[in-house]
Parts: sequence; C-alpha cells; structure tokens
Amino acid sequence: MEIDGKIKFRDSAYIGSETRIIVGNDASLEIGSNFTVTSCSSIIVMNKVVFGNNVLMSWEVLLLDTDFHHIIQIDSNKINMNKKPIIIGNHVWIGCRVTILKGSIIDDDSVIGAGSVVSDIFDRKNILIAGVPARIMRNQISWCE
Repeated sequence: MEIDGKIKFRDSAYIGSETRIIVGNDASLEIGSNFTVTSCSSIIVMNKVVFGNNVLMSWEVLLLDTDFHHIIQIDSNKINMNKKPIIIGNHVWIGCRVTILKGSIIDDDSVIGAGSVVSDIFDRKNILIAGVPARIMRNQISWCE
C-alpha cells in the first residue's frame, strides 16, 4: 500500500495477497463494509474511488481513475481531463481480469464479466456488464455471495 491521500474503511474488508493499493496526494479511496478483493489486483487512485457495501472483486482486477498523462485535442488545443472518479455501487461482483477506467459508474446489484473493460456510466441496477468495451448484456439479474 502506498497511501499519500485518504483511505476510509466503513467496516470489515478482506484484501488478498499481492493486491496493490495506491492513493495519491489529495486523492481519496472509500471502501464499504464487507469488501473483498481476492488477490493480485491494483487499485490506483489519483482522484476518487468509492466502493459500496458487499463488493466482491476477483483476481487481477485493475482500477485506474487517471490516465497518468494529458491528451491534447490537436484541432482545438484542448487538454482532456486525465482524472475522473470511479463509483462502484452496493453488491457488485467484479470478475477476474476486469479493467475499470476513469469516470466509470456501476450501479447496485450488478455483475461485471471477466475480462471486461469498463469506461462508461452504467446507472441501471441488476445488470450484467461484459465485453470490450463493456456494455449491458443482460437485465434483471442478481448474484449470490
């Protein structure tokens, strides 16, 4: 763990072996109760990442709320923001080798399928999100812990 910013645990959490957590200066990580990350995952926070309660992360998951560099739009000379928060709702299951990028929002009671790349807002509950790029594959699903 490399913590220069703030980290808040609401209650119990299990962080598996070889999991890397970096919270940069002026950044914040909030972890809800009954949080589990199995192993070998990376949570890189340079802005803000929030996990709700009862979140289960499988192995080799990567969360990045930053690009670590600036992208310039040549025709307008506009610099794109390189940091945006990631918000994960309550009772979300994140499958193995998922990548969740800046600006992503996942609503409650959702599942993210293995190997998916999430870089969007999914503001509907009880959905299965999967693919590269991730999209809604099924509605009205739930999962058991």
